[in-house]
Amino acid sequence: MKTAKRRGCFLTACLWVLLLVCGATASADGLLEAMIYIALGEGRTIEGRLRLEAGDLLSSLGGTPESMQAMAILNDLLSNGLLHVRYTRVGEQDVVGIALELREETAVSVEARIAEDGIALNTSLLPGKTLVFPAELFEEAVSILLPPILDEVYLEALAGAVERYSALMNSWMAQTEGVLSVTGEQTPATQMRDAITDVITARVTHTQWQALLRFLAEEFIQDKAFQQVLTSRADGMDPEMMITVVQEMIDTMDAPNDAAVEVTLSFGEDDQIAGLDVRIEPPVSSPAGASAQLQGSFEYSHRAIDSERAADSFLASFTWGVDSELRAQFYRRDRLPNTALAHEGMEYGGHASFRTPYTGALDLDVLGDIRYTVEPMMETFEHSLLLRLSEKNDDPDLGDMALLLQAPLLDAGFTLNTQTQAIELADFYHAGAFVLKLMEIEVGLEYMLESSAYMPEEQPNQTVIWLDELSREELSELMQELQMNTMMLLLQFGGG
Repeated sequence: MKTAKRRGCFLTACLWVLLLVCGATASADGLLEAMIYIALGEGRTIEGRLRLEAGDLLSSLGGTPESMQAMAILNDLLSNGLLHVRYTRVGEQDVVGIALELREETAVSVEARIAEDGIALNTSLLPGKTLVFPAELFEEAVSILLPPILDEVYLEALAGAVERYSALMNSWMAQTEGVLSVTGEQTPATQMRDAITDVITARVTHTQWQALLRFLAEEFIQDKAFQQVLTSRADGMDPEMMITVVQEMIDTMDAPNDAAVEVTLSFGEDDQIAGLDVRIEPPVSSPAGASAQLQGSFEYSHRAIDSERAADSFLASFTWGVDSELRAQFYRRDRLPNTALAHEGMEYGGHASFRTPYTGALDLDVLGDIRYTVEPMMETFEHSLLLRLSEKNDDPDLGDMALLLQAPLLDAGFTLNTQTQAIELADFYHAGAFVLKLMEIEVGLEYMLESSAYMPEEQPNQTVIWLDELSREELSELMQELQMNTMMLLLQFGGG
């Protein structure tokens, strides 16, 4: 059962990677996702093709003449390469196929049949052989490849601890005088924010924050079960050592002061969030060191434009240390629907200024646009984004000329265009193009997804090799054959 769950998680992750790469999440209302699951349910094959246009990316990297030659060969292979991916659910088996086509010739192919008891693998790099990975060997390999934090037992314990300590923190805040306040304050709508009907405010001073940390730390010291789970994934640390670390953290807290963080959450009609305000106040009792403390504010506002559209705004202003500050203003608003074409979307963007003694003054500008059209049995999607990072010139003698002299440190952006068409109940076609721009370099990616009838590939005269039964010498011979065939492949397609 444990192997089945891990296998299911593994396949789900692979499928979502394929969907993300091929722009599935760009669908306006999930037409592509729906068509994929319908096609798989009907036993059809999902086929994908992907081509990369590297442009001048590799040649721009520079290097020695030898490395430049290698880059030229790789660029040629990428520009003339096509990646084929297919996925089918056949009975109780998942069949995954990957093939790389170079210069209109299949260079390498792999097919994996994944079942409850293991994986059978065929590859053109080992012709005539079927490699079988028993379920236990596959589970062991997955446990090695995945970091310990993804372990199911660890994640369940972590989720339980988050829930428990969140409840403890909420209980502490409710019982500590002056921290939480709830009011039914009625505030009319403004240009940026919906009308407010209820407000929850939490104000925590530095002293109270230290008291909360001590309270949670003391609870953790008594939580032997959670300590055991944490230390089982931390090499060289046992529960006693972890308790010592937590105790030292408590003992070395700095002196209490009256610095404070105030968070205000505002609700409108139907309990919808209308705004979030965060204010960080420096210590009032030590004005000499106040300039070095982080202080400032953050504001989020939501405003309904009409019954179908809304707008959000974000404002931030923070200062800290010596001559360090951040000012930012961003927005997101829904586009006015064009009812004739069912054309919808949103636009977003903003500006941020950042300054520290180490970086100088920097400006960031963002401009994004999303449009999609929903028609019977068809969706189109367009997304464009522009980013510009500039070094700001603060010379007062330059006046308006300072804007013209801003040096762009980064000029980047991308465009994504997709189209999904449902042909029949379990038949569809999806195509997309992605172009990434970084300064003067452009990289393009074209891809396609479609469904087709499942056609099993014949594997005649195959020698079945159970990997868990191989001796060290037999495994070494198999690896040598794989390496030799890989080198021959590189020589064949890398030699021009």
